[in-house]
Amino acid sequence: TVRQSLENGTIIQGRDRDILDALVELDARLDLVTYTQTAKRLLKDATNKVNPLEGWTPSVPQGDLLEAHSEQWRAMERVGLREVGKCAFVLVAGGLGERLGYDGIKVSLPTESTTGTCYLELYIKTILA
Repeated sequence: TVRQSLENGTIIQGRDRDILDALVELDARLDLVTYTQTAKRLLKDATNKVNPLEGWTPSVPQGDLLEAHSEQWRAMERVGLREVGKCAFVLVAGGLGERLGYDGIKVSLPTESTTGTCYLELYIKTILA
């Protein structure tokens, strides 16, 4: 385990103990050994110009067209609101969203349909909170 590898019979205290505890907690969630092995493989593949998408064919997913505020729309929104706590959000790269079928900048895309808050506004509000 990470703790055994790092402690190796040594007493660790203070800030180093806090760092060790944080690593152990992170390892419990992510499995740092596997994460590190994957990172090394991806770096090697990138160095060797291996295309990770080789053989993959992009496709447009099939979805439902919902009428705003319909019963089906409200039902889907309830599901979404229950699940949103399990989601992760990242700041996208700048630029236009033409590949997304959007004619504005990507950070102006709405993050959800309840308030229509755009991505950049939500990101800034989160930082300021």
